[in-house]
Amino acid sequence: MSTNYREDMTDLPCNDLRAGDPVARILGVTVVRAGRAALQRVEAEALRPLGISYSGYQALMLLWSLGPHEPWELARLLGVSVPSATSLINTLERQGHVTRERSTVDGRLVIVSITDSGIETACRAQSGVRRLEATVASALSREEQKAMQGYLDRYLAAIGQQWAEKSQRPFNATPEVRERYRVLAEAKAPRTAKEAALLWDERTNARRSARRR
Repeated sequence: MSTNYREDMTDLPCNDLRAGDPVARILGVTVVRAGRAALQRVEAEALRPLGISYSGYQALMLLWSLGPHEPWELARLLGVSVPSATSLINTLERQGHVTRERSTVDGRLVIVSITDSGIETACRAQSGVRRLEATVASALSREEQKAMQGYLDRYLAAIGQQWAEKSQRPFNATPEVRERYRVLAEAKAPRTAKEAALLWDERTNARRSARRR
């Protein structure tokens, strides 16, 4: 074996740092940089003043729009591990934004529900996020925005990530919740924690009745 590590590395595929398509390389770096920069700005200007993280914002929006969930289901929707979701739920619970209770339908289940404080925080956060989105997007014309969305959809598809349907775009939704999105597209989102909880119980009862037929 040679004592000169540089000689040993001459045959490595990464030996030439200039190899590969420079346009593709710069595009990849730019996409990652843009995503990180956008997330940092959203957290700094719209979420941190409210005391929540981006993950906390996503969780509150899910619980507000889709109703109560079990911790494991919330973890799946957020694309995180159950321990990470549990830690997030603990934080939101301490802040008074969510509660954990036994389901009124099945007492064996622990259900995470949004509180009125959580709905207020989610609403204020959403307003801040939307303002930032509009501000950043205004750098492009409407036609350019639509074109960029099309390019990014194709880029995501090439990576292996794509939206199953347009209604899933707000969250990393799984096929199991497509029906919920469809129902919510036709109905007004619950405005209070009580409405959200009732909505979840009604849907659970409806699904169980359907299975018994």
